[in-house]
Amino acid sequence: MENERLINRKNKEKARGLLKSYYGIQEQPKVKKVPRNPSDINSLAFDSNQYIKKVKKEYNMKALLRENNKLSSETKQLDSEMKGLIYDNYRKFINANDSIQNMRKEIDNIDTEMNNLFDKVKNITKTSSEINNSLETSREKIHKLNSINLLLKKLQFILELPARLSHCIDQNPPQYSQAVFYYSKTEKLLKKYKDISGFSKIDEECQEIMKEISKKIKINDTAKPMKESSVNVGLLIGLHFPPIQIYKEYSSYALIRLKEILDENQIKESTDESNEEQLKKINTLNEKFLNELNIFIVSYTNYFLEKDKKALSNVLYYANLNDEERMEANKKLKDVVNELCNRYLSIINRSIQTSQKNNKLKEDAYNHSLALLKSSHSQINVLEDIQKITPLNEKIIKITVEWISNIIEDLFNNCIDGLYEKYYNEIDKSYSNNFEALILKSEEFLVNEFTKTIIPKLNMIAKQDIKSLDLLSNNKDLVYSKLNNGLKNFWSNIFDRMMKYSEKLSYRTKVSPKLLLLAQFLDRLRINTINSIYNIYIQELYKDNEEINNNKNQEASPASPITPISPNNDIFNKEKEALSDISINIVDCQKLIQTLLNRYTQVSGNNLIYVAKNSFNQKLQNNKLDQISSYWISVLKQYEMYCIDINKVLYANVNKSSDTLSESSFNKNKMTPTQYNNPYLLQNSAATGSYSSFTNPYINNDQNLMSNIDRLFTERIEYYGNVELNRVNIKTNIINILLKGIIEYVRLFSFTKEDYYQIQLDTEVLKVMLWDFVEDSKIFENILEDLKTSVRGRCSEENLKKESFEDKIQNIISSIEIKNF
Repeated sequence: MENERLINRKNKEKARGLLKSYYGIQEQPKVKKVPRNPSDINSLAFDSNQYIKKVKKEYNMKALLRENNKLSSETKQLDSEMKGLIYDNYRKFINANDSIQNMRKEIDNIDTEMNNLFDKVKNITKTSSEINNSLETSREKIHKLNSINLLLKKLQFILELPARLSHCIDQNPPQYSQAVFYYSKTEKLLKKYKDISGFSKIDEECQEIMKEISKKIKINDTAKPMKESSVNVGLLIGLHFPPIQIYKEYSSYALIRLKEILDENQIKESTDESNEEQLKKINTLNEKFLNELNIFIVSYTNYFLEKDKKALSNVLYYANLNDEERMEANKKLKDVVNELCNRYLSIINRSIQTSQKNNKLKEDAYNHSLALLKSSHSQINVLEDIQKITPLNEKIIKITVEWISNIIEDLFNNCIDGLYEKYYNEIDKSYSNNFEALILKSEEFLVNEFTKTIIPKLNMIAKQDIKSLDLLSNNKDLVYSKLNNGLKNFWSNIFDRMMKYSEKLSYRTKVSPKLLLLAQFLDRLRINTINSIYNIYIQELYKDNEEINNNKNQEASPASPITPISPNNDIFNKEKEALSDISINIVDCQKLIQTLLNRYTQVSGNNLIYVAKNSFNQKLQNNKLDQISSYWISVLKQYEMYCIDINKVLYANVNKSSDTLSESSFNKNKMTPTQYNNPYLLQNSAATGSYSSFTNPYINNDQNLMSNIDRLFTERIEYYGNVELNRVNIKTNIINILLKGIIEYVRLFSFTKEDYYQIQLDTEVLKVMLWDFVEDSKIFENILEDLKTSVRGRCSEENLKKESFEDKIQNIISSIEIKNF
């Protein structure tokens, strides 16, 4: 039993293999055998006895009944499905059998028909060859007759040629092109057979007619359009006129003709025409001039410059020039085109300038100029042949970018003018008591002007208007470059205006605090405003480009290399350029602050020197004993005014908490030296007779030796270097310049013992009065010592003594009539 089962299984597998090979079914790759379960009803190894034993063990009665019902229903379902499959397969077998029987019948008929067809083809081939042989002699005669017919037609055309040429002339308008075409086609034939009497006569008649035609063909009539003259140039070439003479005449005609068009449509500076009339003129100019110029360039190139004659499919006539002649013709063309284009660009430029002058409203001038440029851009953009001779598109782009640059410059200059007119022009005439508020308002004015006026206008130019200018659509980076330069020049112009103001200051009058105010304003710009304005500028003008860039980067494939995608790398570079300009402008601002502060202290110090010189007496000794010299009173009063200005303008101080004259350590009614920790008051109060008499400043004693050593080192320190933006430093530098100036001035005079006494008194008083206004007391003391030394060196007397004024200084200071001391 088991053997029979195995044999049946092998037979089934063999039959299955044969069927697969017949139908071309590839065997599935062998998979790893899975152990078969004999108790699985769906397995090939199913064993009913084992399954029943298993079910009896595992299922109760209800489960057995339920399983029995399930198996019964599945068996019925499988039986019905099997019956349906058997029926379908039986029907397919029947249909296949019928088809095979029909095919057998048709194949038998096809063999018979193919044999009949083969016999018919043989008969046709035989008949065709017999007909061909019989017509061979007739065919040769037909060819000969056909060639004779063609010759007769040509002969007939030649015989009728004079009449045809005359007919072309008599038409209205005359058809010169057709006449030249007829003659050019027959000219070689007439020359070849001119010895024959009939042909000779026809040739003579044709030449007479063509001479008459050539006289009427003109290329120098400027009243005729360029297209007609271009056709006439080709006709003259076809009539074998000298090509060099033709291109020279053609160039001259084009130059005159196109100049007339330019002159007719140019806009004069003192025009009364409306904007609409001017725009209409420019539209006519662009359409007429540029189109005719393009026609001239195309025809001239085809007639005289093109080397590849195969490329001239639509040109009947062309000049055969050698290389040297072609170079001369090309040079002539470029000269004419460049002259005309320069004149055209000059008219466009002048039209824009006239628009700016004649339109009172800047917005009207801008819109009108934009419309003029749109007209030029749209016309030039479609004329490619002009660009081969001269870069007209680049030149009109240059004019456009320059116009945009002027608009930007005007926009920024208006902002600067508004800033000065509103806040700074009146400072010299009327002082403000709140300079801090003035500076904050100035800063607020700049930010408001940029956010409300300048940035929206720049946005409109960069993102809207240049889209309507065809030639700029692919050159946006040029516009962004001008925007960046405009903003950079804006700061430069502010700095230059401040610099020019500082250069005009004179030491002969008191220096205005405006210079300090400008320095304080620049400091605000450096700290905050420049960076804020640039952030607004970059955010508004470049944000669309960044959004496009980010969207494209997000859409990029994750597998692709990580490379930033920019819609326009040039514009992205301009954004980086704007970012780099921030630090450049901040550095320039810092340098200008330093320059203005240096200039203020220099001119202020020189003004005090000038005041001192005007009230300086050759004799230093005062008429009143134990009083400070009179010229110092004038100087201190002027210096007091400078200190008031400095305290008002510089509302922030970094060094000393009390550095104003009004807050000085001296009060007329109450004066306690120790209360203010003034070293010069303490020094004078402790002075003794140690200041003995001496005849030479370099005598060998310890005190003079130490003094000279101190001076040796302190003289190497700059007395007035770069000034810092704080009250004490500015006041210190003014004092240093004043004292050094007086030191140089006293060297022009000779002094007495009394003068030396006076200078000692003056310096001791100055030590006490000005101590609060100096940063480095050591430098200050050494400058005063230099002053005394300079006077002492010019004394004619000897045995000069150092005096002690401890009991006099306070009374002298109290007696000086200066409000804030």
